[in-house]
Amino acid sequence: MNLSKANHECSVNAETLSRRHQKSVQSTHLFVKRTAASQPSGLERRTGDSLFHASIAAAILVAVILWTGPMAYSDSLTEGLQIDHWWRDGVLMQISGYTLLGLSVIGLSLSVRKRWRRLSRYSFRTWRLAHAVIGALTLIVVIAHTGLHLGVGLNLLLMLDYLGLAFAGAVLGYLTAVGKHSASPALQRWKQRAVSVHLWLFWLFPVLTAFHILAVYWY
Repeated sequence: MNLSKANHECSVNAETLSRRHQKSVQSTHLFVKRTAASQPSGLERRTGDSLFHASIAAAILVAVILWTGPMAYSDSLTEGLQIDHWWRDGVLMQISGYTLLGLSVIGLSLSVRKRWRRLSRYSFRTWRLAHAVIGALTLIVVIAHTGLHLGVGLNLLLMLDYLGLAFAGAVLGYLTAVGKHSASPALQRWKQRAVSVHLWLFWLFPVLTAFHILAVYWY
């Protein structure tokens, strides 16, 4: 009788140990999966690095436009290289202006991607990076279009709105790149603020652009 009871207890203990071992193995597998999921893939790292660099480039370009000061005009029409033709010649200004407008419209692809199924096959990270790169490129065109002259009146308002729009986007891209795996409440608050500023300035941009184009052709 005692032997039978001992055998039964051994069987129960062995079964208990087996269940504990299975749970331990399952927990280990789950931990490994979660750890692997939390680690960015090679593509994610490259996309994050590119977003970081594009955001830094945009912020630097905004600073250059604001603090460098206007480029000087050429003193003579016979000089060899006259870069100021880009912001003095009417045809060249229209080329750079419509290039700037076209790049700005293409930059809206980040929003269009959410609504157009044909574009949804590309990842959100890809469109976000494209949006950031296009934003940096538009600032280069802004320099060619204006010669770092901020303008006055309506032109000044448009310039400041666009620079603020670009800088808010650069800050948002930077915070996204450096903190995409962080749940820090402070980081999330700063990202939300950058998004709000970016959106508010975005809605002003087409209105000011329309008035700018109207003023150019009207006068």
